[in-house]
Amino acid sequence: MAKKNGLEVAGNLAHLAKALYDIIKAFMQGGWAAAALQALKHYWPQILVIALVLTLLPIIIFCCLPMMLFGYESSTDTEISAMTVQAESVSGYYDNYESYIDEWVENIKSTVIDGEGQDTETDGTTTETEDTETVEYEVVFTGSKIQKNWFIALHAVTVENDLNAASEADVKAFSQKCVSYTTRPAVQNTESETESSETTDDGETTTKMILDIYYRTPTEIMADAGFTDSDENWARLIHKTLEMENNSSVGVLGTLFSDSSWRDGITSEYGYRTSPEPGFHYGIDIGKPMGTEICATKDGTVTSAVKGTTGYGYYIILDHGEGIQTMYAHCSELLVDVGDEVAKGDVIAKVGSTGNSTGPHCYFEVRINGEQVDPAPYLP
Repeated sequence: MAKKNGLEVAGNLAHLAKALYDIIKAFMQGGWAAAALQALKHYWPQILVIALVLTLLPIIIFCCLPMMLFGYESSTDTEISAMTVQAESVSGYYDNYESYIDEWVENIKSTVIDGEGQDTETDGTTTETEDTETVEYEVVFTGSKIQKNWFIALHAVTVENDLNAASEADVKAFSQKCVSYTTRPAVQNTESETESSETTDDGETTTKMILDIYYRTPTEIMADAGFTDSDENWARLIHKTLEMENNSSVGVLGTLFSDSSWRDGITSEYGYRTSPEPGFHYGIDIGKPMGTEICATKDGTVTSAVKGTTGYGYYIILDHGEGIQTMYAHCSELLVDVGDEVAKGDVIAKVGSTGNSTGPHCYFEVRINGEQVDPAPYLP
């Protein structure tokens, strides 16, 4: 066996020497391209394996993420069984995330309004000081609660996908990052409104204040939590995986163009990019000839039909209900107006290059509850 191993080693060394000689010779005669061809000739099996691994890596991640996040269905291994139990507990915490957010909102209201803890969204609540000064608060809510899948994705990144670190207390603490608040004096805007401060006949002063409670978007939460670019990419990948796993929204939209091969024209995907400018790209770019008809991807109402000269240029936003909106930008011509009802497949605009654009294309964006998401899971 030792003699055989020695022969194998000698053969490998001879092959390596011959390959290096051929590659260097090719480089001297034809440059890098020729050298690359020689390398491929000598090592194509290894290169093929590496290419297959890189190609299948997203699929492997997609298949493993749910298991990593929520455990294994069954196993005789004690450690894995314990992970499954923990995963079920964490899943229960995630199911209650909205109640944790509501609990934090009530805590904010109670703290700001001196422990009164009453619902001030409609009727307002007053507090009194020793100097007979009364402060009356009106609570104003802005935005909507973060989606469950976004909550799970962001929290998973903060605990580095460690289920043991995802206790109920930790999930509750993270829910607090989903809400921010400020206070400000009430401002008199019209003659019919009351003053921000009033004094009654008995000398008691009432000061009117507004408590603004704002539900943060996933992007704002990531910024507040100090996510790096890799953290943000990982969170978006988890979110995309959860969306696809649930099958709640995959394929709910139709095609943008009558030509079924439109996907071949995608020039820029959703996510971070370096060209034409470095930054996060919140939609997809689809290159098409000038004037190509753009179709509505779902029944909806036109909420925006803007003829801008910068940014998105000429663009349309459709509201499809259930928190789903789509945008079609850089158009050359808009064929609908605000308030119009459109059906899936209706022609609403034509491809152009208006605004900040380097050539004829349609920029397509999907927004769920106001948050821009990867359009890919929603398209056929």
